[in-house]
Amino acid sequence: MKPLPRTEARPAARARARRLRFFAAACVVLAVFAALAAFELALRYGGISDYDRKRPSWDPPERFRKLNQRINEANEAFSRRNRFGFNDRERSEVKPRGIRYRIAVLGDSFIWGDGVPYDVIWSHKLERMVAKKAPDVEVLSWGRCGWSTLDELRFLQKDGIRFRPDLLIVGFVTNDPDVGVYKQKEFPVAAFFSPLHLFFPDTANALSARAQKFLYRRVLPGYGYSAWQDLLYTPENLARYDGVLASFAAFCKKEGLAVIFVLTPNNYAPGNEDTFDKVKPLFARHGLRVLDTYPAVYRRLNGRPFEELNANPANGHPGDPVTSVYADEVFAFLTKDPSCAFLFAPRGGNPPPPKKEKE
Repeated sequence: MKPLPRTEARPAARARARRLRFFAAACVVLAVFAALAAFELALRYGGISDYDRKRPSWDPPERFRKLNQRINEANEAFSRRNRFGFNDRERSEVKPRGIRYRIAVLGDSFIWGDGVPYDVIWSHKLERMVAKKAPDVEVLSWGRCGWSTLDELRFLQKDGIRFRPDLLIVGFVTNDPDVGVYKQKEFPVAAFFSPLHLFFPDTANALSARAQKFLYRRVLPGYGYSAWQDLLYTPENLARYDGVLASFAAFCKKEGLAVIFVLTPNNYAPGNEDTFDKVKPLFARHGLRVLDTYPAVYRRLNGRPFEELNANPANGHPGDPVTSVYADEVFAFLTKDPSCAFLFAPRGGNPPPPKKEKE
């Protein structure tokens, strides 16, 4: 065969080279797509997910995120029936007929029920336990996601006191010393993975969480939830929180309202105990009684995987095993404390001394 002239061979060679480059690029794209698909399937069906670790490196599978969304949508729908947005049935300011004693449980997302069904919320568990032993005792649940002790005090002063509870139980969680001085700083890492999320949601979640973890540890110190919470326990902020507790104690004293703060940890991690130890002296300084549930949480749940204690696989709020400990501990307190144990005694039990007159 007669070879092509040099002038004709060059365009043919260039065309062949272009085809080879296109083929190579197509192979790379297909290989990346196949790798992402394989990674997605492995994450989705548990092949390589590290969710079962005590401290997962990335967000849980997408199906669990949708489960969490459905639970909270149900909670939101019910809470819209309450004038204050609480995840509780609407209550009258005046005690209903047949109710001789009223307990209000005041708190944040732990009382609203972030990530858990209505019946798993610890104040509702407490309500059922109380009703079984003392049907004439009413338990109200006052909680909103994101509330701090300062927010709870403001609600109590403006609206809550009109319900005239006989006992106020305030749920304390580790971010409650927030007085609005420090803002949580977040970097929108997930936005960079949003195109990938359209086709490979679990892969996008995994890569996003890993990238965020690296950035917060190595590049952006001061960003993220943990860094923000650390600021709440600086001496300067604890001094501000001390002022909030002073106002809380003074208001309850003025209104003749018995109050106890219940310390509620997410789980049995030792850091919860260390955190509680930083605020206990503040409560004691203002004569505020404290019930610390951490020892019971540790005693009953230590050793169980953390994911078993979560609200659900996509939500780190306390789940059923933990909220049961809270409710049991508070109920045990109510049945033993002289100020309210009479409620659970056989009829004819002696009531506590009358409240002091308002000052």
